Amino acid sequence: MARKELAPIYVCLGEIHKARAVIDEFLKHEPDYTVDDYRRLFEKTSVPDEVRERNLEDLRIAGLPEADSRDDRSPDQGDGPDSEAPSPN
Repeated sequence: MARKELAPIYVCLGEIHKARAVIDEFLKHEPDYTVDDYRRLFEKTSVPDEVRERNLEDLRIAGLPEADSRDDRSPDQGDGPDSEAPSPN
């Protein structure tokens, strides 16, 4: 499984395509994981606020979704290749 912790490093290096590939692979295994989930992990550490916020922003740039963006998807967007097609009316 891809390690999501690599994504912010790639963003800092300007390797956005690599950061997005890491997050895309991670989301295949953890499709409901969001920036807010990662934020909760940081709350349990002594990481300075500035470092935490930079890391969270880098994860956003890499494509890790916000929690509320999961709720805003239209029904035809689905959750990826395994999502069910809308039933005909």
